[in-house]
Formats: sequence, C-alpha cells, structure tokens
Amino acid sequence: MTQKRNVAWVIAPLANDATDAPDSTYAAVGENFKVRVPTALRFAWEARLPSQVVTVAIVYGAGSDRAHAHGQTLAACCEQYTRRLEPELPIHANRNAKRVFGTLAEMRWIIQCAEACYPHCDIKYVFVSQRRHLYRVKWITRLFFWNRDATYIVAPQTKEIPLIREVLAYTKLLLARLGLERMGDVIRRWRTLPYDRE
Repeated sequence: MTQKRNVAWVIAPLANDATDAPDSTYAAVGENFKVRVPTALRFAWEARLPSQVVTVAIVYGAGSDRAHAHGQTLAACCEQYTRRLEPELPIHANRNAKRVFGTLAEMRWIIQCAEACYPHCDIKYVFVSQRRHLYRVKWITRLFFWNRDATYIVAPQTKEIPLIREVLAYTKLLLARLGLERMGDVIRRWRTLPYDRE
C-alpha cells in the first residue's frame, strides 16, 4: 500500500502594481494589489481547514523592471503588505532575482520556489488575478506548465489591463514559445507601461 502524499496549496497573486518612490524605486503596492490580496487570503484561510493539507503558502515572484532595478523587488513589496494582513501564513517572496519580470518569468519563479520548498508534497497552484489577465495565465500553464495542477481565481480590480498591453504580452509569449524568450524579456523590462504604476 502506497502512502498518500501531503498536499501543499501554493497561492500566487499575479500582475501586481506598485507606487513609485521619489528615488524611482517601488514605494508600496498599488490599489489593484490591495483589492486582490484579500481574495488570495480568503482562499488560503479556507484551504487550511481540511486536515489532509500539510501547508498553505503565498508565493510572490515578481522582480523589477529596469527603472526600478536598484530598489526592492515588487515581490518584496507584496510580501510586506500581505504580512500586515496575515502575519502567520508562510510567504515566500523573490527578494533578489530582479530580472524575473513578466507573467511567464514570474510563474516560473513561483513554481521553482514551491517545488524547492515542498518537494515531498502534491503541489496545487492557485493563480489569482483579474479576469483579462487570467486568460493569458491559463495559456501559459497549458504551454509551459501543462503537468502542474492549477486553479484560477478571478479577483476584484480597480483598473482594467489595457488591451494593447495584452496584445504585447501575447506577442512576448509567442516569442517565448519559439525559443526567443530572452528577446521578449529585454523588451518588457526596458519599458514599463503606465498601467503598472499608480
């Protein structure tokens, strides 16, 4: 008889925004993130109830764009804000890998972190974002992480992702699928759209 593996729920809020400090670093999370994180925390609290769950953790993977490269990562900002709302839940945040920027890179970092932290668990990923962004997150999962167990939760938003940004993001995704991901990363980190900043 094989022993049943424990389950680890990894909850990953994505596409978070931030406010700028005067020195061009990330000062704090933006309003879109502030309305998104309660949805992620609500799921985390509910997932902790069943007795077979070994752990529930929040993971933030976003690094920084070129303009904010000398300050803290966006993931570190997200962790600081989340800690104020939920001091006990395990949170893993990318504090050093600045080049992790864009949804594909962010999801890759989250999955690698989860697999390193919970190697003996069946990991269930929960990606939390706004509706328009989650369509792309689902495509990324199908194309690059098809063997991972993923759930998608639509969270509230204060502003919609502009269609032009989504078109550019799908173009970058196509480049990555063709093996040209580095080219897409250089373009994306070079110029942050105003949507990402308050």
